[in-house]
Amino acid sequence: MSKELYIAAHEELVEEYLEAHPDASWDEAYEQTADAAWDRMRDKWADMVDAAKDRAKAEGKWPPK
Repeated sequence: MSKELYIAAHEELVEEYLEAHPDASWDEAYEQTADAAWDRMRDKWADMVDAAKDRAKAEGKWPPK
């Protein structure tokens, strides 16, 4: 799953870069955002874990017994 999250995060950043830099090429945007994609992926992963924990709490399944 982390591969898919990284790809999704990187695609989002490439789109954002291209919007902010209309004269940039896709290759430039890809290179400029590669490192930041890891950070975004980790943030998305953490958000998913938090959401799962919140659902478990709401269902009375957290903390595990």
